[in-house]
Amino acid sequence: MAAAKVALTKRADPTELTTTFLKYASTEKNGEFFMSPNDFITPYLNIFGESQPNPKMVELLSGVVVCGLLIGPGCP
Repeated sequence: MAAAKVALTKRADPTELTTTFLKYASTEKNGEFFMSPNDFITPYLNIFGESQPNPKMVELLSGVVVCGLLIGPGCP
């Protein structure tokens, strides 16, 4: 049986990542920029398209993202 070919993902260029992050980050404190939950869910992921999302839905979705990043799969 022949081995299946696996497509490898190329590591992103840090400069491009920073540029993209700064494009969507709307909060600046002491010279450091941050993305709010709304910045990440609405314009960056564009989950809702052109419509305005329900603020509670944005809060719930951002909670899932944070939970997945900090705790990992199986987050309560």
